[in-house]
Amino acid sequence: MNIDETIVEKFLRQEAGLENHWIFSQIVPGEKAFEQPDCSKRDEVELLLKQITRLVKDFRPFNFDLYNVLFPQWRTITENTTVILSVGSPAPYDAMVRMKDGKEYVIFDLIRFLEYSNSGYDIERIIRQLLTHELAHICIHEDYPPIQYQEYIERLKYTTFDEGFAHILAFAEDIMSLDFRELVEAHFEVSIKTLTEALSAADKNEQKDYLVSCNAGSYWDKFAAISGKLFLAQNKKRIVELYRAGVRPFFDELLP
Repeated sequence: MNIDETIVEKFLRQEAGLENHWIFSQIVPGEKAFEQPDCSKRDEVELLLKQITRLVKDFRPFNFDLYNVLFPQWRTITENTTVILSVGSPAPYDAMVRMKDGKEYVIFDLIRFLEYSNSGYDIERIIRQLLTHELAHICIHEDYPPIQYQEYIERLKYTTFDEGFAHILAFAEDIMSLDFRELVEAHFEVSIKTLTEALSAADKNEQKDYLVSCNAGSYWDKFAAISGKLFLAQNKKRIVELYRAGVRPFFDELLP
């Protein structure tokens, strides 16, 4: 992976114009999304920059064996991937994949990452988790290009597939050893209910809102991502089969 530190370095040097970088026009489609970063956090950001740089270079994904089966070319694919280390993304946009000129970039916001560290989380684990998640998107998009799913309902189906796989792969070091029954009972039906309502939305503004909320906000409220993830959690032994079937067969089984 390549690392682009341009934005962070400008922040550390206290240079103006961070908001002019292209990523802040791509975080939320059609909007400029920038939050002036807190200059008092420069020292913390500089330390975190060194940590992330090391972890990116030595990256080993969660669920390593499964990752290798799902994405046998993941090393080759991610070798040419650029990770943009940034500051200035508004909450909740801590990690994401965005496209420019036909190329996808992984974007990490270091100020947002500091919130995890300051809340007592193991920041190295969080970084590995988010790398597992975002690089899964890069690999999924290689196999199933999102450009093929542009209509509203198709986008919802694609998000459920794409985010479902990325979320479950990054959820724990070894998902096969986890018992998901309590999480399924607590969150699956309510996520499916909201997903069903979203599929029925006809108003353009309502559709726009659903396309954001299906994968943004509080973790368990991201109804498309959680529907896909918990469906896979109930079918762990079939994860490879479900991935290879593709977006539409996956969704048709999830929501017949």
